[in-house]
Amino acid sequence: MAEAVPEHWRAVVDDKRDVHYAALGQPQDAGGIAALHGKPRASLDRFEQVLAEGTTGGVAIVKKHGESWIRASPRGKQEEPSPWWRSRGRSSGAGAPSTCWTS
Repeated sequence: MAEAVPEHWRAVVDDKRDVHYAALGQPQDAGGIAALHGKPRASLDRFEQVLAEGTTGGVAIVKKHGESWIRASPRGKQEEPSPWWRSRGRSSGAGAPSTCWTS
């Protein structure tokens, strides 16, 4: 069980609460907090809806070792990126990147 926060710590936190919340860009008012809670709730509601419809695009809830897991189908093979030195526009003849050392 968690111990109670000492009163002198609580006073320090309360004095600086506005500063800390502002630095994190987090609201302190009830409307702002409700809006923060609403975003994940809306996303979970949409996820539940597409699960029920069967339109998840390969995402499913499965049981693994007796626990629920979210499974996603693997993506298809992606195109191999070109070597970074070919996009630089200059090389040292053999295709290797050129090196310039200065003292």
